[in-house]
Amino acid sequence: MVQSLVRAAAGALLLAASLLLAGCSTFDHDWHLAAHPAVAGGLAGRWQGTWQSDDSGHNDRLRCLMTQTAEGQYSARFHAIYRGTFTFSYTVPLRAEETAGRLAFRGEADLGWLAGGIYHYEGWAEGTNFFSTYRCKYDHGTFRMGRPTEDLPATGAPPMSPLAGANQALLVTTTDWTNRNGTFQRFERANSTADWQTVGQPVAVVVGRNGLGWGSGLAPAPVAHAGPRKREGDGKSPAGVFRLSSAFGLATKDQVPGIRLPYQTLTSAIECVDDVKSTHYNSVVDSTTAGPPDWQSSEKMAAIGEPYRLGVVVDHNTDPRVPGGGSCIFLHIWQGPQIGTSGCTAMAPGEMESLVTWLDPAAHPVLVQMPAADYRRLRSDWHLPMLPWLEAGR
Repeated sequence: MVQSLVRAAAGALLLAASLLLAGCSTFDHDWHLAAHPAVAGGLAGRWQGTWQSDDSGHNDRLRCLMTQTAEGQYSARFHAIYRGTFTFSYTVPLRAEETAGRLAFRGEADLGWLAGGIYHYEGWAEGTNFFSTYRCKYDHGTFRMGRPTEDLPATGAPPMSPLAGANQALLVTTTDWTNRNGTFQRFERANSTADWQTVGQPVAVVVGRNGLGWGSGLAPAPVAHAGPRKREGDGKSPAGVFRLSSAFGLATKDQVPGIRLPYQTLTSAIECVDDVKSTHYNSVVDSTTAGPPDWQSSEKMAAIGEPYRLGVVVDHNTDPRVPGGGSCIFLHIWQGPQIGTSGCTAMAPGEMESLVTWLDPAAHPVLVQMPAADYRRLRSDWHLPMLPWLEAGR
C-alpha cells in the first residue's frame, strides 16, 4: 500500500513532509458532507475498511470517497492511515462495468517516485462489499471495505446475519489473536427463526501456530475491529464465518458410516494447491484429471497421514479466490493439544469423528472463529449464539 507507505520508518521523516497531512482535515470535512444512504448496488459514495500490503504485511485503516464522473467512470479518492499516525490521500480514476452481478472496475494512477510510481487497481463492488488489489513496482496488496453503518439503506430491517440460513454452527474462540489454543462448541437450531441450542460440551482445539487473522468468508472483516489479516504462509487460522462444504479422509466413504457431507477419499493424486500463481490456487484437485499442472507447490493430502485421516473443508477465500489470501484451510485431527497448525483448526481424533458425522449439508453448517473479545462485540450485530462463559467474561 503506497510502497507499504514508503517501506516503514526509513521514510518517516520524508513522509511527514510529503504525505499530504494538510489534506487530512479537508478529506474529513468532505467525508462528513458525503454521509447519506448509499444507492443499492452502486459504487458511488463512502467506503471504509482496511488496506494490507502482501509485500511487507503492513496494514491499517482506509477510507474512500467515490464519485461518478460519467457513465461507467468514477473518481476514487482514497485516504489511508499508516501505523495509526501518517496519512496519505490520492485520487484514482476508475472504469467500471457490471459483470456477473457485480461492478467490476480497474484503473491506475501515478503516485510519484516516493510512493512507488504507477499503481494499478483492479477489483469489484457488490452490495456493501468492496474489494480491490493494487500493485506497483515495489509493492502489492489488497483493499477490503464496506459501507459505513450510517450509509446503509434504511430498510427498517436489521442487517442480515452471516449465519442466516445456517442451522448448524461450530464456534471456536481463543483468548487473543496470537493464542494457538481455543475452545470449540457445537450449536444447532430447528430453523432460521428458532433459538440456538448447544450440542455436547465445549472441547479443546488448536488453531494456527501464530494464532488467528481475519479471513474471507460469509462476512467482511469488521472495519471497527482490530486484528491482523489472514494471508498465505502466515501460520494463522482465518477468523470470521465460513461455510463447511465437504469432508475428506483416507478411508473410502463406505468405511466411514454416518458421513452426510460430500466426501473425498484421499489418494496419492489428491492435492491442495497453495501456489499463488496457479489457476487452481486454494483448490483440492485430482492431479490425474486436472490437466497439465500449473503449480509448483501443493499439499499431497494423503501423505499428511493421521491428521488428514478425517477432515472437513472450510470455505475460506473461495469467492473469489484471491491469490495470497490463504489456502487449504480445513478442520482435521490434531498432532497434539499444544501443537499449532499451519492455518487449520484441529482437535482430538474422537472429537473429529463425532463432528464429521454430526454435520448435515441440509443444515448449511458454518464455522464461526475469532478471539473471545471480538465475539462478544459482534454477537449482537451478527446474531451469534450466546456462549455463557464468554458473556461472563471468562
